[in-house]
Amino acid sequence: MKPREFIYHLVEPSEKSERKVFRFYDWLMLASIIMGIFPLTFKGHHTMFLIFDLISGILFIIDYLLRWLTADLHLRRGWHSFIR
Repeated sequence: MKPREFIYHLVEPSEKSERKVFRFYDWLMLASIIMGIFPLTFKGHHTMFLIFDLISGILFIIDYLLRWLTADLHLRRGWHSFIR
């Protein structure tokens, strides 16, 4: 499997996740969603909440970049996929 195909299978959710790394990535993204929402439930500003927010933000940016990198494998429209 080529590196871009591996990344595509990593970021695209699938019920046929045969590798543990794919399932780990899904759980990591779910945890980052919860970690990003958790600070919003409290009115106070705590250092731990800022760290949670920073980590979840970085994970979402990385996820977005990986999805953009493999857009042509998902949409199959050549370079137009990166714009869409």
